[in-house]
This record gives sequence, C-alpha cells and structure tokens, in this order.
Amino acid sequence: MCYSKGEKVKERLIGEIIKDRRKELNIKQTDLCEGICESPTLSRIENNKQNPTRNVLNALLQRLGISDDRFYAAITVEELRVNKLFNEIECYNVKYEKSEDKEKENIRDILQKKHEELMNLIEPDDILSRQFIIKSQVLISEESNESKITKLMDAIKMTHPSFELKDIQAGLYTFDEITLINQIAVVYSELAESSQAIEIWEQLLRNIERRFNNIALAWTQKDLILYGLSREWLITGNHRKAKFYAEEGKTIAIDYGLYQHLPGFIIILAECEYNLDNLKSSEELFKEAYYLCRIIDDAANVRIVKEALNNYFYLKIL
Repeated sequence: MCYSKGEKVKERLIGEIIKDRRKELNIKQTDLCEGICESPTLSRIENNKQNPTRNVLNALLQRLGISDDRFYAAITVEELRVNKLFNEIECYNVKYEKSEDKEKENIRDILQKKHEELMNLIEPDDILSRQFIIKSQVLISEESNESKITKLMDAIKMTHPSFELKDIQAGLYTFDEITLINQIAVVYSELAESSQAIEIWEQLLRNIERRFNNIALAWTQKDLILYGLSREWLITGNHRKAKFYAEEGKTIAIDYGLYQHLPGFIIILAECEYNLDNLKSSEELFKEAYYLCRIIDDAANVRIVKEALNNYFYLKIL
C-alpha cells in the first residue's frame, strides 16, 4: 500500500487507515501504541469507536511512516493552546541554538516560562507532551553533559521502556522521538565521545531511510541527522566522509526548503575543501555561508565564518 501525497483518502476513516497500515507492516498493536496510548484505546481507534487527540494521532501516524499533514482531527480549544505552545517552544529552541551567549540568557528565560505554561495546560498522563518539555529543558540546561544524557535517556524510555542505544536502527519512533535521540548524540559529541555519537546518528539515518521513504516531513529529521554526522566526521578529521554527508544534507536543505542547517552544511563543506587543499572552493563557500548567515540573522555562524576567512585567507569582513 502506498500513501502518495495526491491519494484521495478522505472517504476512509482514520481508524481503518491506521489498522491497514499496521497490518501491512506486520506491527503489533502493543508495539505501535507503546508510550502513546493503551492497547484497548488503539483498538477502539482502529475500529472507529474513539477519536484520537491530535497529539496521539500524529504520533501513531508517524510511527507508521504516514505523513500526518493530510489528515484532519477535530481538536479542542485546550489542544489548540497546547499546539500553539509546542510551535512557539520549537521556534525558540532553534533561536537558542543560533544565538550568542547574551541572547541565550533571554531566550532561556522565555523558554522556562513557556515550559511552565505548557505543564499547567497538559493532563498528568500526557506522556508525549512531557517528553517534549524535557527535551527542550535539556537543550537550555547548564547542568553537566552526563546529567543531560541521563535525563534524555529517561525521556525516551517514557515511550520506549526497553530502549537501548545499540538497538536504535530497529526502533519504531515518532519525529519527536527521533529529535530526542539526536539530542543524545549531540551531548555525546560535546563529551568528545565521537564514536558513540556517530554510531547513534548512523543508526538513526538507517532507521529513517528504512521507515520514512518519500515522506516530506521526514526530510527535516534526515537533514538534522546528516548535519550531526557531517559535523562529527569533520571534528574527527575524516574530511571526505564529512563532505559526503554535508553535500547530501545541503541538497536536501535546498530541495525541500529546510534552511535551519543550510549555513552549517556550507561551513562544513568549506572546512572540508580547505583541508583537502581546494582553497579556491573553500573561500567561495565561506563567503557564500557568510552572506547567507547575514540574511537569516545567524549571529553565531557569522562569527565562525568571519574568523575562518581571517585565519585561512587573511580576509576581514566587517
């Protein structure tokens, strides 16, 4: 069964679509709904006896490898408020990663207030939202990396109790769970444990390529992982591998309009070219990255590029 973007599925009830896809993939109900809802609840959803919340519906569809942007689920006013906070927190998370230290303090204060607001809105048994909040809290946390890994591992085990890093490739994950596991890899990178970080990212990459073929929303997750892989291979000095992953990431970013990591990919490619003695290409890429970062107000990468141009090519850009 193929769920192409243009397929007409409005005449089918959502429960039927979930059930058919689950059976097609030979997935047990208990495996699909683990950490999302109870098996009896999934059974009622599949038999069209219960309407899922937007949160639950998105998670189920994502685990099944179905794009969730073509389905409509009636949501309450409270769910609209929760969804709005989700989007705001995601936006501030991106801003936080791109900002300099002084601005980070302001964004951290904003995010802490939004985390508290979201916690007050959600139900005590809303595991998916609580997992999302933990992921964002760890991102802005100033605690030790070891403590961050513990919290992130505990968070993923909220929906996958038997989760182990060595078995990532075979897992059944939502997009939020993928970003959470990606965050674990990032922390291992910060601990200078490159082999562990690379292993996590490579398993995630294989998982996405196996499960989410031709789903537009999955390209964001793939780009995120390719960025981590290319950056880590650059750190370890394997410039050819770093270039390989960065080129694929750059292509996806441009083709699908995913600009969050585009400056990073270009900077990585520029570094690779410099270390591979392709100096002209390196200089051009650094300049390209500089103007792109200026346009999107990416202050952190503007500083990195200016330092590289000065150190490598004795070029000073004001």
